Amino acid sequence: MEAFNRCIIETLNDSELPLEPSDFLKRHFSEFHMQDGSPIDLKCSSFKKIGKLLESMDKIDVLDYGQPKTFTHKVICKINRKHD
Repeated sequence: MEAFNRCIIETLNDSELPLEPSDFLKRHFSEFHMQDGSPIDLKCSSFKKIGKLLESMDKIDVLDYGQPKTFTHKVICKINRKHD
């Protein structure tokens, strides 16, 4: 969760939105590592996949993860920068 929060605060700009989940994972989330230096592996987390992580963040209003009319799948549409 710390890596996710740091990722949306430090590396993700609103000008990049809407953003594909796979691009978020590759370009932003992959920059962060565990304390021992190993990369973060979502398969070892309770989320297992990036979509489940984004859906749970959408439920607590950290971001808007939905399907705009111009897309055929869900994308990151908006980051709620005022969320604590």
